[in-house]
Amino acid sequence: MPNDDFSSAGMKTIIISAPLVTKGGVFRSTCELVESARAQGLDWSALIITRGDLNPGRLPVGVDVRVVNQSGIRGLLELRRILSSSETVGQAEAVISMIPQTDMLLSTINRGRKKIHVAFVRGAAWPRKGESNELRRRIWRLIERWALGQMDEVWTTTTVLREEIEWSSAVIVPAGIADIGSQEEPQVSFEPANVVWAARMSIDKNPHLFLNVLDELKVPGFMYGDGELRFELETSKPTNVTFGGWADPLTLWDSAGIYLGTSFREAFGRSAVEAAARGLPMVLSNAFGAAPLLFTDPELKDRFVLDPLETDAWIRATRELSEDAMLRQRVGHHVWKNANLLTIEKSVEAVRRRLHMIKDLNEIEKNV
Repeated sequence: MPNDDFSSAGMKTIIISAPLVTKGGVFRSTCELVESARAQGLDWSALIITRGDLNPGRLPVGVDVRVVNQSGIRGLLELRRILSSSETVGQAEAVISMIPQTDMLLSTINRGRKKIHVAFVRGAAWPRKGESNELRRRIWRLIERWALGQMDEVWTTTTVLREEIEWSSAVIVPAGIADIGSQEEPQVSFEPANVVWAARMSIDKNPHLFLNVLDELKVPGFMYGDGELRFELETSKPTNVTFGGWADPLTLWDSAGIYLGTSFREAFGRSAVEAAARGLPMVLSNAFGAAPLLFTDPELKDRFVLDPLETDAWIRATRELSEDAMLRQRVGHHVWKNANLLTIEKSVEAVRRRLHMIKDLNEIEKNV
C-alpha cells in the first residue's frame, strides 16, 4: 500500500489515450502506469480507444479498450461522444491525456465540476516540416497549442521534448518501464552480435539508416515493428536483414546483441531503455530523449550518440561494437546501470506528486 502522506493518494485518476493505431510505447506505458499504480493501492484506471483491428491482448485490471472504426471528422465526433459520456471519465478527479488528439477533444468538453486536467506529452505533438501537408501541420500545431493552454499543467518526459514543443513551463515527469531493475546484468556474448531495430516503420523513425548500416557491414540484422513503410523496406532490404513484425520483449531482446535507435525524433525512446535494461550495447540518435539518461559518460556519449544524418559515423560505431566484445561489455554495462533508474514505480510516484501539487495550488487559488 502507498504511503498516505499525500492527499492525492486516493485521487481517482484516469489516463486517456485516444486514438491509438498500434500497440506501441503509449499503449504499453498507459497499461503499465495503471497496473503499477493499482499495485500500490491507487485508484487509477485508463481508457484506450483504438482504430481498426488492433488486438490489445491481456489487459491489466482497470484498463478499458474500445474500438472506433470511423476516421476523419466522424471518427473524432465518435471519440468525443465516448469521452463525454464515459462514467469513468466523469467520476475522475484527475484526467491525464497521453496524446494530442485527446488534448484537443478534452479541451472541447464541458468539464462540469472542477477536476484536474493534465496533458502528458509523450511524443510528437504535431508533425514536423516535411512530415505532413504544411497547412495541415500549421493547423494541427495551432489547435494543439491552444489545447495545451487549457490544461492545468503540461508534462513532458524529457527536456528534449520540452524544447521541441516550445513549452517552457512544461514540468518534467520522467517515464518509466515495467520490470526495469528486475534483471541481473547479463554477460555480453563473445559470439557475433545480431543487430536489432524496433519501432514503427515510418519516416520519423528513420529505418533506412538501419538498412544502410547493415548493407555496409553484412552482419545479421533484425527489424521489428510495422507501419506504412514496411512494404518498401522489405522489398529494398539487404539479404542479411530479417523482418519480425511486432514482437513481445522476450522475443525481441533475447536474440539481440546490439541495438540501433535511428529516429529523427524520439521524445523518450522506450525501446532503447528496454534494450539497455537487458544490458545491450547500442548506438542512439541524438534525437532520443532518453539518450542523455542512458549515456552519462562523455566519451561513450560522443562515440555512440550520433546525428541520424551521418551514416558513416553510424557504420563506424556499429562496426566497433560488432568487432569488439570487450567494448560491447563496457557499453552494455554503462547503459544497463543507468536504465535501472527508470522504473515504472518512480514514474507513478512522480505523477502522484505532481497531482498532489496541482490540487494544493488549485485549493490556494480557490481561497484567495
